[in-house]
Amino acid sequence: MVDYLAAPDIAKVVNVPDAAGLREAIVHLLKNPQEAESQAQRGYEMVVNQHSSEPYVDILAQKLRSL
Repeated sequence: MVDYLAAPDIAKVVNVPDAAGLREAIVHLLKNPQEAESQAQRGYEMVVNQHSSEPYVDILAQKLRSL
């Protein structure tokens, strides 16, 4: 998950048991709302561009039309 989320600077990744690191990441974003908004926008764009159902729907529709 680290490579998936951190590479395009989509999320601050912390280790599972690292409560202090998680707190630090949350406080940092709360103190930097523009950075938080930018990070959220990049995450949204990644999901829309890489995980949209549109390509699958298009392929399914083409297959059904060919029947």
